[in-house]
Amino acid sequence: MTRSYLSFALNTFRQRWVYRKNFVMGMVGIGVRLVFLLFAWRALYASVAFESVAGRSYEVMQTYVLVSMLVQSLTSGGQISTNIEERMKSG
Repeated sequence: MTRSYLSFALNTFRQRWVYRKNFVMGMVGIGVRLVFLLFAWRALYASVAFESVAGRSYEVMQTYVLVSMLVQSLTSGGQISTNIEERMKSG
């Protein structure tokens, strides 16, 4: 089962790598969004001298941002998930 997921991930990477500019720009976009979110949270916590906000520390919020972006990137397949969905519907 793990082998099929690995194969699927490798094929997805190969398909996206064909369009290198889109792939690279997508990665740049993810990086920019990550940096923006981390700086925004840092500014918020800096304004309260890095005390807890709503019971969460700055380190916890950094972890949340990183994990949520990782989960989002792993679960959003875009075109590929749409293709699979259409194949499943059509049988």
